[in-house]
Amino acid sequence: YFQQRFFALIELASMPFIPGQGPAAWGPTITSGNHVTVTNGNLGLTSHHGIHGNNNAYVTITNVNSGYFDVAGLQCNACNNVVISDCIVGPQNQDIPVLGRYAHARAFIPRLKQLMDEHADDEVTFYGREPITVSSLVDRLINQMDMIYHNAINNVVYDEDDEEWIAAKTLFYNPSGWMDGGTSYGVVIGGTGAQVVGIGSRSKGTADVTLNNLEIFGIGNKLIEKIKFADGDGATRLMFFDAIDWVAVSDQVDDPSTSRYVGDAYTDCIFAVDKCIDSWYYLNSLYITSAEQAYVFDGDSNAFATEIMAKASHDDIVMPIGGCGTDIQLHSSKGAIGLRID
Repeated sequence: YFQQRFFALIELASMPFIPGQGPAAWGPTITSGNHVTVTNGNLGLTSHHGIHGNNNAYVTITNVNSGYFDVAGLQCNACNNVVISDCIVGPQNQDIPVLGRYAHARAFIPRLKQLMDEHADDEVTFYGREPITVSSLVDRLINQMDMIYHNAINNVVYDEDDEEWIAAKTLFYNPSGWMDGGTSYGVVIGGTGAQVVGIGSRSKGTADVTLNNLEIFGIGNKLIEKIKFADGDGATRLMFFDAIDWVAVSDQVDDPSTSRYVGDAYTDCIFAVDKCIDSWYYLNSLYITSAEQAYVFDGDSNAFATEIMAKASHDDIVMPIGGCGTDIQLHSSKGAIGLRID
């Protein structure tokens, strides 16, 4: 559970996203289960869903209890002839040990291995810091992930004054135990594709859904809101369509014209990738602008203030570029929803 941050106990299709969606590529076609019955069982701890599916038909879920999920108990996108009866969904897990950024770091590991194989001795120089090797950057990120893991799983205690432990907790530790992403569900029956955009944006492909004697309880959310930064070509983003958290990796943002990049173990590795790798197969969704590069590597706080952090509106009020209302995964934040049917 701790290490597999994207997981469904029962997945009703050959991959969790339809082709062309999601933070990675699972292949050009999806095979979806039809005439599926799930009955007489208890589904427990899972880092995403109890039951999840895409493009399914004739799905019957009866006498199933689904609880202690991080995201949703039951979800089916573009599903037809669905019957959910005599089921209890809830409570949602309220003891989620890590933040969403830990999922990104875990997904980063195969790429980190390739980065080490090809560029371990290459040096990167962040503004105001001494040159550092790629291997040192990767080792720091892996070490912080290991610290969080061993503290939670093996009860390893670290010195509270340990700077790396402080940094690891800041980056990965979830103090509330609730979902820090933008939306939590009991049951969601949505249209075609992932339900990470606004309500009503994907409503096609679902029909003939019957709910009978369904109880949903204990759904909550404690969003840690992020800013969506963008330029004329869309949102700037990291390799898994995740947010660049400029507020967290800058010394301050009250006066962006004097801000300085301080980084963290994850974001430093991302910018090392930006320096060393030019393969779009590797980079995936990574989109970093020249202004962002200038801020991180050259200390160009003017670029940060005028091209990254803010823009002037029609009445000269400084507004964040791209807007708010998102989370660390750049998803549309909708809060805690017991039952959603689009």
